[in-house]
Amino acid sequence: MCDFIECSLTIDEERKEAVIADLQKEDVKIDLSSDVDFTDLVSILTQLIDEQKKIKLTINQEPSDEKLKLVSDTIQNIFQIYNENMESSTETEPEKIDSST
Repeated sequence: MCDFIECSLTIDEERKEAVIADLQKEDVKIDLSSDVDFTDLVSILTQLIDEQKKIKLTINQEPSDEKLKLVSDTIQNIFQIYNENMESSTETEPEKIDSST
């Protein structure tokens, strides 16, 4: 089984910004003031695939605004799909054979 990365999602309703802390060294910020772009988040997750770690996402507070709630739900779904793919890749990974024996 793989290790976990624990991170948290905060939706700042006043600043119209989603902030994911502890996923990497710097916080991942997603601007919510206009069209929402998840490209940077997906790029970071793509890089994390090599680390073979699942991600545990904690939601600090559910937003009250419907659009922001939809964004929060979408981010949660992105992490869920990432974790499902990570789990299926570890299940299908061939076992390493110890050639020293």
